Amino acid sequence: MSGAFGRFWSLGFLAVLAAMTSSVGLGQSLSVTSPRLPIDNSQRVTLRGNTHPLAQPRYDHGAVVDSFPAERMLLLLKRSPEQETALRQFIEDAHSPGSLSYHKWLTPEQFGRLYGSADSDVAAVIAWLQSHGFSVAHVSKGKTAIEFSGSAGQIRGAFQTEIHTYFVLGEEHHANDRDPQIPAALAPVVAGITSMNDFKPKSYSAMLGRATYEPSTHQVKPQWTLAGSALALAPGDFAVQYDLNSLYNADTNGTGVTIGIIGASNVDPEVVAAYRALFGLPAKALNVVIDGQDPGLNGAALESYLDVELAGAVAPGATINLYTAADSSLQSGLNLSALRAVDDDEAAVLSTSYGNCEQVLGSAGNQFWAAVWEQAAAQGQTSFVSAGDGGSAGCDNFDIPQVAQQGLAVNGFSSTPWNISVGGTDFFYSTFNGTTAAQNAQLASFWNLTPSGLPANSLLLPIPEQPWNHAFGLNLSTRGVFSSNSPTIVAGSGGASSCTSGVDASNGSFASCSSGYPKPAWQTGSGVPADGARDLPDVSLFAAAGANYSFYPICAFSDDCIPAEGDVRIVGVGGTSASSPAMAGIMALINQKYGPQGQANFTLYPLAAQHPSVFHDITVGSNNVPCQQGTPSCAFSTLNDNTKGFYTLGQYYAAAGYDQATGLGSFDAALLLEYWTSLHFTPTTTTLNISQTSFTHGTPVTVSIDVAGNGGTPSGNVGLVTTASPSVNTGLGELPLESGTVSSSFKDFPGGQYSVAAKYAGDTTFAPSLWQLLQLQQPFIRQSFQRRQLRLRLLHHHRCPTHGCQCRARLDGWHRNGNRQLCRYGEHWHDQFRPCQSHLQRCR
Repeated sequence: MSGAFGRFWSLGFLAVLAAMTSSVGLGQSLSVTSPRLPIDNSQRVTLRGNTHPLAQPRYDHGAVVDSFPAERMLLLLKRSPEQETALRQFIEDAHSPGSLSYHKWLTPEQFGRLYGSADSDVAAVIAWLQSHGFSVAHVSKGKTAIEFSGSAGQIRGAFQTEIHTYFVLGEEHHANDRDPQIPAALAPVVAGITSMNDFKPKSYSAMLGRATYEPSTHQVKPQWTLAGSALALAPGDFAVQYDLNSLYNADTNGTGVTIGIIGASNVDPEVVAAYRALFGLPAKALNVVIDGQDPGLNGAALESYLDVELAGAVAPGATINLYTAADSSLQSGLNLSALRAVDDDEAAVLSTSYGNCEQVLGSAGNQFWAAVWEQAAAQGQTSFVSAGDGGSAGCDNFDIPQVAQQGLAVNGFSSTPWNISVGGTDFFYSTFNGTTAAQNAQLASFWNLTPSGLPANSLLLPIPEQPWNHAFGLNLSTRGVFSSNSPTIVAGSGGASSCTSGVDASNGSFASCSSGYPKPAWQTGSGVPADGARDLPDVSLFAAAGANYSFYPICAFSDDCIPAEGDVRIVGVGGTSASSPAMAGIMALINQKYGPQGQANFTLYPLAAQHPSVFHDITVGSNNVPCQQGTPSCAFSTLNDNTKGFYTLGQYYAAAGYDQATGLGSFDAALLLEYWTSLHFTPTTTTLNISQTSFTHGTPVTVSIDVAGNGGTPSGNVGLVTTASPSVNTGLGELPLESGTVSSSFKDFPGGQYSVAAKYAGDTTFAPSLWQLLQLQQPFIRQSFQRRQLRLRLLHHHRCPTHGCQCRARLDGWHRNGNRQLCRYGEHWHDQFRPCQSHLQRCR
């Protein structure tokens, strides 16, 4: 494998900074302790975007009593910009063949030591929590979060927010009524609180109902209405669809690999054992890891059964760990389970079949899942997350028979750059709108309708696929015709990340979205939208729930999968809740052969470009869904397809290459493993030219960058970074290449003398490259400082009477310089924190 496909955002998080500066190496800890001043509780900052959007006055029934329990809450810690830079660089190197750090994964303790908050910072936060009466359980190994417990009264005293009771659609909920606040001194190390409400994540499973299953003939007699034959996709059939049998025959079955299922309910291991026995899978004990209290068998049990059974069916030799935890009054056990699975670091592959849209998660929720999956990637864990079951309408409730009303959105659990988002497909029969006779004839060409007893297969050969879509799918059950009398948005989800930050509403939730995750540099290739955003899904597998008569058979009740007079009971299910653990099972086979892979998208995207035969490119259908006229993104369709004449969201359609309906598509598992390590990247040369290297601050300067490589034209982005201090000044912009070149004018180079570099991020064919450093010098003009200070004085009417520009402690990013103090991050004027114009400007 030539070159290095190690790249994230080429600039977004300054991945080259650590390599450009010599003060900190990747092998040494960046958790530097420093003295702390007493924390002033009167000086506070608000943690914006941390109120649930349904915590609205119209649902509010008042504050709970002060003694209301607030248990197992998580205070999310924040690393410094320098640490984040070094971490991104490490992750890039760890996924770059040829790098000294390639696949040198970290342990959770190493992760915390290298990239977590300083011990003194953590101690200061813990002391502050305890001073408000909270009990602190522990700090996560990776220093991602602090678990603490207390009461609603203590929350009000510490965070200046109240826990209220809300009745929403007849259900009682509890949530904070406004954004929490923390002392300003803690702001550099505290990112948010996860969570402060009991609105639970959605399960992405679609249950059809119970059925009887005849093992000798594979005939299913459903207890739900089905227009045609019930064709269950049993484990042997899944192996035919995705070409797994040759791998099984070579003993590639996941042996030695642990898959971690993150679930919200416990299961009965005997039911799981009965499933394995029914479908001819080897006996394998299930490990249940309970974090805190046992949630027991609850309403989420179906999801847990689906996940552990399907992951174990696809990787029958793998060890399955189910991580679960009980909910508390203000905390989802799913958050606790995910953090435990990553901190345990026993499972090299993780699967999560839950989610909430980015807007519902809010700032702290999005930061939590990004932090958890980022730690997992650094540890070599591959995290699969269901894309969702609401089509392109990621915020709407797909369990209710109604059209979309909240516009385009995606699942925030699945939209981070550190996880693999798994979408859903259904089978596609070209006779979907033909006669019954034609449909039956085509079904018989793919399915053996009179098979022998289990574990024989019913599926004869792989079936073409389409995006899973109940409303506008090209389905046998509807003949491709949508009926407005049966509204639904059930479909495999996808789209662009758009709401990890937003404009605050009066109640603290996001009134509107401002941006999502930037597009990771590995997300390139044919069909990938040039939208600058992280797009979902990455890959897809079968997830359907009967629209074309097929579904997954599982066991979820105590009497399931036990033969009784020839028949056994099963449950018919679908959803991207199935495609995620199935993908985790396939990943376990890759890990058995090649070891832990971390963020496998570093390989999947170039693999699709260099070896397209690996993927089943899906080019028909969509995950477009109907919507309510007058709601966001909703428009009257005039397309010449089955959406014509209906109001729809208009997105997203399957097409050649990548698309936001099925990602890269599904794949042939045997070819996936065969070509996994066969990637080749053509070396490139990046050339940087700057029109001036010595100029006055604010002067427009033209930057020209060329990237060249043999055999084609490099595409993607080039990042422009500097070694200027502080780190907030190091990122100048990310520039998209056009025909291998880009030219742009900048006037925001920071002041001072420093180096500048251009880094090409690479694409699916060409390797990254870095242009040598150029030295820039920008002398500051005294008069310009005076003008800025005068403007500030006019804004505030007068300067602070005694201290003027007041330098804060190290916790807020200030640096002491003998008896004089050097302003590094900003000025303090009347308790208003304002950015410095230069790290050279001294406090007076």
